[in-house]
Formats: sequence, C-alpha cells, structure tokens
Amino acid sequence: MKQEAELRQPTLEDLWILLRKNLLPVALAGLVAFAAVLAANWLVPPRYRATATLYILHQEEAGGHTAEDFNLSLKMINDCAYLLKSHAVLDPIIGELGLDMDYRELYDAVSTANPEGTRLLTITAEAADPREAKAIVDAICVIGMQTIRAAMDYDQVSLYEYGIPETEALRGIPLPLCLAIPLGAAALVYGLFLLTFLLDDRIYTESDVTEGLGIPFLGELPGLKGDEARQSWHALRTELRLCCKSCRCIAITGWAKGEGRTTTALQLGRGLAVLGKKVLVIRGDLRRGTDSIGLSQILAGSADLSDCIRPAKHPGLFMLPPGKQ
Repeated sequence: MKQEAELRQPTLEDLWILLRKNLLPVALAGLVAFAAVLAANWLVPPRYRATATLYILHQEEAGGHTAEDFNLSLKMINDCAYLLKSHAVLDPIIGELGLDMDYRELYDAVSTANPEGTRLLTITAEAADPREAKAIVDAICVIGMQTIRAAMDYDQVSLYEYGIPETEALRGIPLPLCLAIPLGAAALVYGLFLLTFLLDDRIYTESDVTEGLGIPFLGELPGLKGDEARQSWHALRTELRLCCKSCRCIAITGWAKGEGRTTTALQLGRGLAVLGKKVLVIRGDLRRGTDSIGLSQILAGSADLSDCIRPAKHPGLFMLPPGKQ
C-alpha cells in the first residue's frame, strides 16, 4: 500500500455514518460522565464566600489626598496583600475562631484582589458555612491592619467594608465545566472510533482498491452460483483481457480460508479456455495437500512438471494440484 494512503480520508458522509453507527456508546459515554459530575457535586460539600474591603489610603487631615499619597498606596497594595495571608495574621485567626484547619488550608481558602484603577484591596474567604466565612474575613481585616501598622509603620490602611457573605453556595464543579465534561467524554469516545476507522486498512469499497492500493478495480463477485455469478465471471474475464493483454501469469490470492480463490481460478481458466487459450491452473496452497503428486513434489525435485499436470474436463484447461503433504 502506498505510504500516503495508510490513513483513510473520511468525507462528511463517512463521519455521519460513523456517528450513527456508534451513537449508543458515544451517548452512553456522555451520560456516564454527566452522572459522574452530578455525583461529584453531590458528594462534595458546598462552599460559601464572604468578601471584605480595605482602603489603602487613610486621610487624617482635611488637606485632601496628594499625588504622592496615591502613588504610595498603589505601591503598598502588594505588600499588604502578602502580609494579610502571612503566618502573623492567619495563625492567630485559627486559634481565635477555633478553625478545624491548618495554616496551608486557610491560606488556600483566602484570596486577595485589587480592582483595576482603585486603591481598594478585597479579601475573600471560603468556608463550609457563610457565617464562618464572614468571621474569617472580618478577623483578617482587623488583625491584618494591626500587623501592617506594626510591621511597616504604615497607617494608611482603613476598613472600608466588613465581610459580606454570598447567599449562593459554591459547588465542586462550575456549571460550564459540568456541561463540558460530558461533551468531552462523548467526543473522546467518538474520536476513538474515528481513529479506528482511519487506521482500518481493510477493503470495503471500490475506492479502497483504486485509491488505497493504487491498482485498477476489475470487478465484484457477489456470489458463486446462478446467472449473476456467471455474468460476474464473464465481466471479470473481459476486464482481465483488456487490462492484461500481454499478461501470461495471473495470481489469485487471499488471506482467509473459503474466500473462493480456487473457484475464481477455475472459472477464469474455463472462460479463457473457451476462447481457445491453453490455461494451466496451479493450486499453490501447499497446506491443503492431495493424494496425487503436484507442486510440492516439483519444488522438492522429486517429480517432473509433465508428470504432475492433469487435464481438466474442459478442452485447453489443465490443473497442477498442490501435491502430497
């Protein structure tokens, strides 16, 4: 087979037929994945958030804010965000609130953000209870401001808003991901079927012969009996005569038992003999021996070709059996 033809080139019709043929396993994969997502969301306990806000510029005099104050507050936001999640702030909160978690767990449950173009710093905490989430962010604000003043000698941090808990619980898997996972599972299963189809080099259609193997398609033999079979043999004989005018040797092969290699050879030989040709049909399957000498004995050097050839019933047609095993 040609190197460039190792993979099939599917058409839209091929893709549609492949989907219809494997619709049940593809849909089943999506349903199983969706059920797994629902089970995961049901097993994972809900989480709640609460958010508090700090203002990184404290006005103590009536003179208003200066540009220097504004620039300084922007530079200090990152430092303040780091200190708010430090051991100096979170460790006392664990003990004060009696939280059933260590520093790393509380660190992962707390996040900070600075809205673009503002001097605000938001602190968000997640917990299994909305009241606990609010207590955590409130304590972070209070203890955090004290820690910032003590560590940085910076008194321009004020509490803008205490923690506001969210009423809607956070589930384990977001809704967009809940929909994407089943679709991805179905697409994955369909992709496996498509890959199998692309790597399948078996012959199904006429184009598989002409495009895949790069050889002409001579004909199709739907059956071995009746008028339809005789017409097929006649058409195959005609195609062979047209494309192999100077050919003196024709090989008929196959990979499985019972495919009709011997029958095809005999029918072609008979048809060519009817046209006045002398035809020798050589049965080359040495694994299926006969009681008479034949090809195996010729190859072994124990018999001559003239001794092994047998005339058939039709004039001009001769047989060379595979020989004794």
